[in-house]
Parts: sequence; structure tokens; C-alpha cells
Amino acid sequence: MATIKFGMADEIPVRRLAEITDGNGDADRWRAQGAAEVSVRHIFGAADELELFEVTREPGAVSAPHAHVEDEIMYILEGSVHFGNREVGVGSAVFVPAWTLYGFRVGDQGVRFLNFRPRSSERKIVFKEEFLAERTQH
Repeated sequence: MATIKFGMADEIPVRRLAEITDGNGDADRWRAQGAAEVSVRHIFGAADELELFEVTREPGAVSAPHAHVEDEIMYILEGSVHFGNREVGVGSAVFVPAWTLYGFRVGDQGVRFLNFRPRSSERKIVFKEEFLAERTQH
């Protein structure tokens, strides 16, 4: 029997990405990619359930090229992000298939978006160098 879960705003802390990733060894990798200032509110997620989290980035921040091992949908709540020449703003969504190398630049007002994934994974991110190395092995 399934149980309804509630993610109440006053119960979910906003944490810096480095605080979240310190436990799994990714913090240094994130810092090296310039992502130490990412704020995350992790709402749901486990290996066998949907994952949802809220991300906040400062104006002009750049997300280094990377891929994820799961599909994801980004839903923009505030501000905007630029994927190349395309600006994606409030109320827009971006679907990024698993193992798709991408990066983005945050707009002048910063950004706050929800990120949905089909499940949580211990290996959440694959940076460009790893991605290219793995691709050449297959």
C-alpha cells in the first residue's frame, strides 16, 4: 500500500550544494565547476521513487557542461536560463534526456527552478570530461 508524502516548506531546509554533496564525495567536483553557490531544497527522492528539488542560482552563474544518468525536467519559477542563444523564462519547462551533455547560463535576474527526475541516483552528475571518456569506451 502506498503512502502519501508531504513536503512542507517549513520542514525542508535550503542548503548549499556543497553541504549536500559532501557526504558522497562530489563537493570538490562541484566546486571545481564553479557551482558552490547553488542553493538546493531537496523535496523528495529515493532510488525507487520520483525526485523533486528546487534550485536557486545567482545572476550570471554558469553551469558547466555536464550530463545526468536520469532524464530530468526543469520548470522555471523565477528568472531565466540561457541554453546557447535560447532564453527560457518563467513558466517554461526544459526536458533533458539522460546522458545528454548540456550547460546553461543564468539570466540577469538569477533563477529559481524545480527539477524533476524519475528517481534519485547516487551518481547524479557526469561532468564533461567523464562523459567524453565514457562515450569513447562504448
